Amino acid sequence: MTILRLKGLNVQAGLEDIRKFFKCLYIPDGGVWIVGGSLGEAFIAFTTEKDAQRAMRYSGKALKGSKVILRISSMVLQGLQTKHENGSSQAENNFPTNESPSGTYETVMKAEDLCQNTQPGYVRLFGLPASTTKEDICQFFRSMTVQEVILNVKLGLKYGCLVKFANTQDAHDALYFNGRLLGLACVEVRAATEKLWTSVLQECDNAFHHEGNKEKYSKTCQDIENDKLMSTSPLHIESSSFKRLPHSPRKTKSLLTSKYVVMARNLPKNMTKTEIKELFACPDIAHNNIQILLDKKGNRTDTAFLIFNCIEDYEYAIDLSGCHVGSGTIQVSSVTEEKMRNMMT
Repeated sequence: MTILRLKGLNVQAGLEDIRKFFKCLYIPDGGVWIVGGSLGEAFIAFTTEKDAQRAMRYSGKALKGSKVILRISSMVLQGLQTKHENGSSQAENNFPTNESPSGTYETVMKAEDLCQNTQPGYVRLFGLPASTTKEDICQFFRSMTVQEVILNVKLGLKYGCLVKFANTQDAHDALYFNGRLLGLACVEVRAATEKLWTSVLQECDNAFHHEGNKEKYSKTCQDIENDKLMSTSPLHIESSSFKRLPHSPRKTKSLLTSKYVVMARNLPKNMTKTEIKELFACPDIAHNNIQILLDKKGNRTDTAFLIFNCIEDYEYAIDLSGCHVGSGTIQVSSVTEEKMRNMMT
């Protein structure tokens, strides 16, 4: 049995509201438990891992007017002693209640939170207004713990912003801000890595020594607050569904002397070749230059290979790595034709 942890639940939402939210998925009797609290938490049990993975696609959607965030919980039911509460209880029969012995729930929750908070998380932002400040970024992600911000750095083919969060869960939740507005600009939010953060930080450090500039590029939100530099103008932020990333019209393309192959992972399994071409902004690429990887049973996987004949398309594809598509983030990397053939056979 797999359990999901839900955050952001409306205080007016009840057990039946949660079941209706996942109406296309099977939740066993007693498989919903509302904790509430300041985080608006609830737990939902699914009998199969496949149903739980499908349920994760609902993360970021509105449940009774409030956007909820879902993630896999480390809570386990085995060995827990539970009791049924009558009346207005928000715990179904088979889930632990606040009266579970030995503080089992609190112990599991503390262990789970400790696990998620041990490592920082990172994201990249693109499409920001030129006047964007670090204070604006902290306000944009005001519901999360932003530790540091690096503005106006080259990330692949574009200039953007790097944001460091206190934990990986905040960085994961930040991906659902993709497509939201900062002022009048639609912001692209993509995943990033500690390796990228360290690399950019080193480049900034080298620039400091070279130019003799003592001002820091990065600053924590606490520093901003202490310096009383928080922006006074309200930000207009709206949510929107994922849209194909905007891209600048390309000029004359430079043909490559050899083919360049990229491997894209974590694509939606129902994505067509036409939709893949739209995502990677390469409408002229031949259909047979897009190969979908199949498993041993002949079923589609979440991996596809794209073969390019021009450097601009190739570089644009690589730059999309970390982009939020569907319920997850895609990973795009360069591979050889030989590796592609070996994986396809």
